[in-house]
Amino acid sequence: MRVIQIHAGIHKTGSTALQHRLARLAPDLAGHGIALPGFGPRGQGHHALSAFQHEPEACARAWARVARSLRATDAPRVLLSSEHFISAEPEALKAALDGLGPHEVRLHFYVRPHVGLFTSLYLQRIKAGVVRTGPVEVAHGYASRPEFDYVPAIERYIDVFGPEAVRVREFDPARFEGGSLMADAWAFLDLPAALRDRALAEGDAVLNPSPSAEQAALLFAVAARLRAAMARRLDPQVLRRSLAALFGELCARLADPATRYRLPLTLQEAIAESAGPARAGFARRLDRPASDAFLHEPLQRPDPIAPVPFEAVAASLSATAAAATRRGWAAVARSIDHLTAELRPADGALLRLDGLAPLQSEGLA
Repeated sequence: MRVIQIHAGIHKTGSTALQHRLARLAPDLAGHGIALPGFGPRGQGHHALSAFQHEPEACARAWARVARSLRATDAPRVLLSSEHFISAEPEALKAALDGLGPHEVRLHFYVRPHVGLFTSLYLQRIKAGVVRTGPVEVAHGYASRPEFDYVPAIERYIDVFGPEAVRVREFDPARFEGGSLMADAWAFLDLPAALRDRALAEGDAVLNPSPSAEQAALLFAVAARLRAAMARRLDPQVLRRSLAALFGELCARLADPATRYRLPLTLQEAIAESAGPARAGFARRLDRPASDAFLHEPLQRPDPIAPVPFEAVAASLSATAAAATRRGWAAVARSIDHLTAELRPADGALLRLDGLAPLQSEGLA
């Protein structure tokens, strides 16, 4: 019987890096009897398979493409990968899989403690330009969303597919098998040992990094300025691509000082109180003993956001504006140039970021 294996994330557990590596090795995996139908050259092709509620027509077309691909192969194993499966309806997924013929299902979830998870989710939304408020307000909207509140979501998968079909592993870099994410994932997904060295050859490149507190403040400020200046004329994809360009420039020029972004301590405490007990009870589902941090996530007060060299910021903003001009986004370029002029400090040396964005309510210099 064919095995259909689903790597279902969750979010912010190295999924993008793993998907890129799987996509690169897809022909070799096929040679070992593992098909990745419709995965695409960057490993993003399976995200549509989870959109049963939000984009049902696109989702149905994606599953039809998978079905056609599988009719053309006798591969004994199929691998699907998308962190968005955590938000899918398990019953809808089961119905879609039942349309692929006789099979055995295996579902794999990486999970992590909730304070760190929400911190990463919040920073991801800053990178995408969709955050308009501080983390406390955003946290209220995330409280029951499966990508954050994953314990009941995975329990529903267990109810639908059975406990023997669902494997859950703590995302704990300190205890990765083989000392790396890729080695750990290769073992967790039981992928061919013959391809392991090739999978590990490029190391654990971080393909979707989180910004530092300083970088996040600047990304937030630029997004707010563009929304204010352009209002409805601002295409969300243009905003996202502009911020991605700026983030790349900031990573190149503003590595130091780099303060790790932390949520306000009061919010950390609220998340720990709300999510901690259920997570500790869920530890029995893990495929190896939970770490102390998983059972009792440590909380840390935010550090002060450091002043940054203005010239590094100005150069990053200027490069981003130039890229926008080349793409024909003249209004974006003008708005960024205006913001750069306004940010210039009186002494021309260091730019203080306090109050530039409502990201941390404690620990600001």
